Amino acid sequence: MLQGEKRGKITEILSPVLCVLVRMAAKNRLIRKYVKLRVLPPLTKADVLERPEVGDALRNKLCALMTSPAGPVTELVCNFLFVLVKENGKSVALKVLILSGNLSNLTTSK
Repeated sequence: MLQGEKRGKITEILSPVLCVLVRMAAKNRLIRKYVKLRVLPPLTKADVLERPEVGDALRNKLCALMTSPAGPVTELVCNFLFVLVKENGKSVALKVLILSGNLSNLTTSK
């Protein structure tokens, strides 16, 4: 399969799922807290020793997608993570990402 076809497949499969997760997490506090516990569990020492995009956990897969060239999926993953962590101190880390340009589209669209 060619790279373009693979990116199109990823976008086609993940975009609707991520859209629904973003909307549900943004609208309902209990859903946001549950999804956050599943997607972003507390880090262990082993997690800190490896790069964020290396590993089999959902958190690692989302980090890998966030840095991938699949445009719409990257934006949705960034938006999803932003919605999950916007209520606590972790939003400081997201501000760093926004300043670095990874999430600049979120600040202009709201």
